[in-house]
Amino acid sequence: VFVARQVDGLLVFLAPGDEAEVERALGDKPAVFLSRRPQHLRGDVVMPDTAGGTRQCVRNLIERGHRRIGLVTGPLVLSTNRDRVDGWTTELKKAKLPSPAALVV
Repeated sequence: VFVARQVDGLLVFLAPGDEAEVERALGDKPAVFLSRRPQHLRGDVVMPDTAGGTRQCVRNLIERGHRRIGLVTGPLVLSTNRDRVDGWTTELKKAKLPSPAALVV
């Protein structure tokens, strides 16, 4: 499809389970992956600061007096979800608050 359209490179937003299909579609074209690091594909990656944003959100709740802060995220096989958990854990530890796994859904 992309060869017929004379595409030289691609910007790719991956969804879970898409890597095999994306790999076939890419062929030898260069790719830049956005918002999520691929597990098995090669290419440049542009990521938001998910962990940093999560830390800011947790800090905001702590500053408002909240002490038991849960996290709703997705499967930890996705890098963005792992980054959320890392940011949540880091900021809670910084505030000397517990970060029990039971509060992550």
